Amino acid sequence: MFSSLRSKIFSLIIIIMLVTAVTIILYTNKDVRQAVLETEKTSTKNMLDLIALNIKGGYNRLINEKIEIFSILDKEIQDISS
Repeated sequence: MFSSLRSKIFSLIIIIMLVTAVTIILYTNKDVRQAVLETEKTSTKNMLDLIALNIKGGYNRLINEKIEIFSILDKEIQDISS
């Protein structure tokens, strides 16, 4: 099958290139998988932080509304009593 020196050299170069390509693909796949996992973890943490801030903001808004309502009621009670 590989009778000439040219075909032997060509097949050797192809084999070396294939082995190198497979090795690079495997290592790159591993690194990319780890990078994507870290990015997903960071994204999830950011989303949870945003949700917590949203809940905290809503709670603070409700507290401020209640304080405002109580101050209005207090003024009304003072007006009625005087």
